[in-house]
Amino acid sequence: MTRIGNKIMTRRKELDMTQEELAKRMGYKSKSTINKIENGTNDIPQSKIVKFAEVLDTTIAYLMGWEEELEKKSDEQVEKSANKLADLMLRIEFDEEEDLDFMNMIEEYTQLPAPKKEQVREYVHLLVGKD
Repeated sequence: MTRIGNKIMTRRKELDMTQEELAKRMGYKSKSTINKIENGTNDIPQSKIVKFAEVLDTTIAYLMGWEEELEKKSDEQVEKSANKLADLMLRIEFDEEEDLDFMNMIEEYTQLPAPKKEQVREYVHLLVGKD
């Protein structure tokens, strides 16, 4: 089970919602898609993350597992981070393969220890020409 699949299942159950009900609200034809997402068989396109957050009355940060990191920050920092992330996600237009790669990279980044995260940031700055 993936982190996001587990978060979706947990939140769905908290809302006492069936897989069928969630599938219908998400616009899927059957509950099997929700089942596959929850057990990690299917990845979720970036465009659906926002919709899942809305339907499950939660945040993108919760679904992606970022909320734990955000809890360490002040409410103002959390709101600023969430708004920035939502804005970024709405502006990015990837094809389906790039979309899944991006979401996987974000999820993997959150699992890195702090020194490795710093290395990733330095490398990205190097690639885009920022010093």
